[in-house]
Amino acid sequence: MKKSIWYCIILLFSAFTCRESTEFVPSDRLMLVKTGTSFGMCVGHCITEVEINPQKVTMYRKAWRSNIRDKTCERALVRQEWENLGKTLDFAIFSQLPETIGCPDCADGGKEWIEITYGEQMKRVTFEFGKDIPQITGLISQIRKIRESLNNCEE
Repeated sequence: MKKSIWYCIILLFSAFTCRESTEFVPSDRLMLVKTGTSFGMCVGHCITEVEINPQKVTMYRKAWRSNIRDKTCERALVRQEWENLGKTLDFAIFSQLPETIGCPDCADGGKEWIEITYGEQMKRVTFEFGKDIPQITGLISQIRKIRESLNNCEE
C-alpha cells in the first residue's frame, strides 16, 4: 500500500514538472535583420534597404537611374525595439517559409523582403509589398515600424 502511494505521488509530481512550455522565449542568437522594398516601374528612390542590428538601424535609398544620388540615414536603435523583434521572431517558423510568397512586384505592385541572420543561419523571404504573412504578422509589424521611423530623415 505504501509503495502505491509513493508511486502516485511520484506520478503526480512528474506530470506537473514535465509540462512543455508553450510560451515563446526569444533567443540571443538573433544577429541581424535586413528588410527592404522595391518598385520596378518607378522614378526616384525606388529601392529601400534597411539593416537593423542591436545598436543601430540604417536605411539606404537607391534609384534605378545613376543620375539620382543615393541616400543613407541612420539612428540608434532603442534596446526595447531590438527586444521586441526578438520576442516576435520564431526562427523555426520563419525558416520554413518559402523564399517567395505571392507575386512580388507583379503589375508594379512592389515587393518587400525580410532577411534574418540567426546564429549561423540566414533566411530571406520576399513577398508582395504591404501584404501580410499570417505566420509572421508580429515580426512584419515590428520591422515596418522601425523602417517607417526613418522615412522622414534627411541626409
